[in-house]
Amino acid sequence: MARIDDDRGVLVLRVVYDGPPFSGKTTTVRTLADRLGVAVETPEEERGRTLFYDWADYVGGLYDGRQIHCEIITVPGQRELAARREMLVETADVVIFVLDSRADAFDECIGRLQELLRWSREQSPPVGVVVQANKRDDPKRVPAEVIRERCLAIAPLAITETVATDGAGVRETFVLGVRLALDRVRASKDVLGKPPPPTREVLIESMSQLGAALERVHDVSAEAEPTDFEDPVPHGAERESAPPVEAEPYDPDRVPVIPDPDTPGGLIWPPVDGRILLHEVSTLGLEVQRARDGSWAATGAGWRARSGLESAYETADGARNAMLEWARRHSLLKGMLSRDRVLVAAPEPGGRGRLWQLVRTLPALRDSLSELGPETPDSVVAEKLLGMARTLELAEEAAVDRSLTMPTNLWTVGVDPAGRPVHVGLMSEPGITAPERKLTDVVGIELGPIVRVLVRQRPGLAAAFARAPAVLGHDALRDRARDYHREWHE
Repeated sequence: MARIDDDRGVLVLRVVYDGPPFSGKTTTVRTLADRLGVAVETPEEERGRTLFYDWADYVGGLYDGRQIHCEIITVPGQRELAARREMLVETADVVIFVLDSRADAFDECIGRLQELLRWSREQSPPVGVVVQANKRDDPKRVPAEVIRERCLAIAPLAITETVATDGAGVRETFVLGVRLALDRVRASKDVLGKPPPPTREVLIESMSQLGAALERVHDVSAEAEPTDFEDPVPHGAERESAPPVEAEPYDPDRVPVIPDPDTPGGLIWPPVDGRILLHEVSTLGLEVQRARDGSWAATGAGWRARSGLESAYETADGARNAMLEWARRHSLLKGMLSRDRVLVAAPEPGGRGRLWQLVRTLPALRDSLSELGPETPDSVVAEKLLGMARTLELAEEAAVDRSLTMPTNLWTVGVDPAGRPVHVGLMSEPGITAPERKLTDVVGIELGPIVRVLVRQRPGLAAAFARAPAVLGHDALRDRARDYHREWHE
């Protein structure tokens, strides 16, 4: 729960480290505090296990001219102290989930992570979560690709790898967490208007009332001098020591770079999930190439990135304004578009800016046709095609109703986990208006030629269409199958 401390002129953020017992939360924070040159307070512990919290304060970086004061907190991981954990997590601006990546602890960590995400995704805006896969030096560690697969199946997550005992990756994870917290502040003005979260003293008193006695509390400095770590600087803010960026001549043939998770705040949409998804894309090593239409594009590892021919702007503000308008368009089309989309107004040399869109690649209707092999029963083929016809029809009706500029076809339409039609392709560039569009025979255009070929190959398919459940509807496609059967077999 971010807040502005007017007395000191700072923005206060709370970074909460969560995770099961012995995952490395305390070790992480103590290592981080040592790197940042600040003290750690641990009110009480038992045989190395935190009973209340570990707490450190760090001041560094700027947000709208104010220094950023980070309250860095760990939670007790024991199940019997769940109430204390929840009390702390619910005050977080970002949560860094310390995952014990050893094989014998991994499943428990995934279960805890799912519990955390049920809460974080219900918040508005969502509270960003960074998964810190710890103990990566252990010979029994779970492979990185397994961690990514299990975590990303739950929700958009940024995943880092660390060895907390020697500090590898710890500071980088913290910086990413602070960036996500600042994204959340930008996304919701009323975040700063909410009552401040409980102080350390209030937390201790409240936790003590939950059943544990407080023996001692150590005071630490509430402020620390900034060090040289890479502070997240928001869009429009400047460091006093930052040298001016020298203008470079614009070269339209210079290959641009896909934006990374260090992109300044205010230039990414959606604000929190967008940076998390950028972090995922940054690990994939996608190569940008010039497309036939003159745009820059990269595809691979389940993602597509594109910057159109008209997406280069003379100023960074021009790109940002276009991104905001584009983001509003995406928001209006919510429910029609596949999830996991990112818009970025990426800064470029010479004060210029470039728009990018990144979309996770999801199966389209065309992909499901490959599942219909020669051994597939005619009844299954008929029902699959009738289902695709209905999906196309619903997608086109929604596109016409809400002036979607994307075409409706087998390559651009898919089905979401709830079975609803969604457009899975790239969105049209900003400034492109929807053409005059009327409901056409999209089913006949897209599926007619396919049915014609299949009926020729499968003499029994027309009869299968006729026998298909009436609830699947689309008599026009059934009629086409019958007519094609007559054409080929009678």
